[in-house]
Parts: sequence; C-alpha cells; structure tokens
Amino acid sequence: LLKEIWKAKYIYLALLPSVLLIGVFLYYPAITGLIYSFFEWNPGSESHFIGFDNYKRMFQDQYVIEGLKNLSLLMITGIIKFMIPPLIVAELLFWLRNRVAAYWFRTIFVSSMVLPAVANILIWQNIYSGQSGLLNEFLKLIGLGNMTQAWLANPDTALWAIIFIGFPFISILHLLVYYAGLLSISSELKDAAMIDGASNFRIIRSIHLPLLKGQ
Repeated sequence: LLKEIWKAKYIYLALLPSVLLIGVFLYYPAITGLIYSFFEWNPGSESHFIGFDNYKRMFQDQYVIEGLKNLSLLMITGIIKFMIPPLIVAELLFWLRNRVAAYWFRTIFVSSMVLPAVANILIWQNIYSGQSGLLNEFLKLIGLGNMTQAWLANPDTALWAIIFIGFPFISILHLLVYYAGLLSISSELKDAAMIDGASNFRIIRSIHLPLLKGQ
C-alpha cells in the first residue's frame, strides 16, 4: 500500500488542498455542531454538558416537528423533480433520429446553465409576487382574479410554491448524466430487441432503465 501511495505521491499532494478545504469548511462545522448539540451552549462563556436534553426539547417543539414534515416533503419532491423530468427529456433526445436536431436541442438545454441560481430565484420571486407578479396577472387575465394572493406569504401555499420553483424541473446536470448513460448503452442491444419485436417503451423499460441504475 505504501508503495502504491509513493508512486502516486504527486496526485495525493495535488488532492491535499481540496481535502483540507473540505475538512475545514464542511466536516469541521458539522462535527463541532454535533458535539455542541449535547451542551447548553453559551457563546463567549462556559458551556455545560446536558446530554440529550436538547434533542428531547427539540422533538417536543411543534415548530421543529412541522419543519421536519416540510423537509421530508421537500426531499421527496426533490428526488422526483431531479429524476423523472430530466430522464424523460434525455430519452426524447436519445430517440431523435436527426442527429443535427439532437445537437441543437442539447445546445438549447445546456445553454440554460449560464443562468445563475440567484437570478433564477429572483425570477420566481417576481412570478409569485403578491403585487404585480406574473402568476397573479395571469389569473386576472383568465378571469380568476379572486384566486390572486401573496403565494410565498400564505402558509397554505408557500411550501408548494417553493416546491414548484424551477418548473419544468429539467436539471441540466441530471439530463446530461442520463443522456451520457443512454449513449453508452450498446446499440446492438436495442437493435436485437427491435428485431425481436420490442416497442420503444419496452426497450426503455427492459434495457434503458436497468442499465441506467448506475447513473
């Protein structure tokens, strides 16, 4: 093992700064946060060890319980948003027969990556604005003015408004990963399935999805 490490010593040295930065800015705060969760933490003065008291109090706090429910919903919908729409678009690009058209569609999707995340959030903030937001103006236009509201300020709609940010949920990174996975599948498998009479849907279900598990 030491011989292998010595052979690749320059690679390890090149990786070391990144590992140190990750350790200092990600792992160290997380570990210290976990340690301090067992203390009655008083910044600037002495902290006292109280065991699991903070956790007991946390799980008796109605706001924390409600927050965990909302977090679970955000995680579940996030998984759905980042898996299904990009996979559908990747499949549609894969089945395009015209390679030139496929190239331009890929370019159109990938070009959207240049839009910063902050700008994207600001756009959606303006869509949901209670004053003259695009969503409220659209509802007025189609005669549903009675449904207008401050979408991010209403407890009944705020969570779903946040979940809906990013519609139609085509994450470019996930799209590229799925599309690269589809391109890596041997065309012989698809050709053999088509000779056996498999439909496009059957090819997706029996060949593409099993072989995309890694992605």
